[in-house]
Amino acid sequence: MLFTVEVIEELQKIETQLRDVFIKVFKAIENTIGEVVKRKDFIELKREFQTLATLVKELAKAQKRTEKAVEELTHALKETRQMVGNLSDTVGYTLKDRAMKALPAILFERFGINIKERLVRKYIQSNGK
Repeated sequence: MLFTVEVIEELQKIETQLRDVFIKVFKAIENTIGEVVKRKDFIELKREFQTLATLVKELAKAQKRTEKAVEELTHALKETRQMVGNLSDTVGYTLKDRAMKALPAILFERFGINIKERLVRKYIQSNGK
């Protein structure tokens, strides 16, 4: 049988779709071997199998690296969202601050409204928020 414990362990480390392909390949190989295998054929098959096992190990390692990279990107995206949110708050505050300073002159020039007291920033709740 081609499915050794080591091969089964390695197959469990890779994606289901890829694992299914390998299993189909192994079954096809097993079916074509027949009942009698010459030693020369067996040695060649063993080499091919070892090559395939090496590829499976490399794929498992590559998948781990990919998963780690996705994890790092996810973390970086969360940090970026936080930074954009902070930047938005800063820009919004700065614009409101400048508007409070410029608004009295604009209201007087355009509409003749004279603001007598200094404008103060206050927050108004809307729908309980």
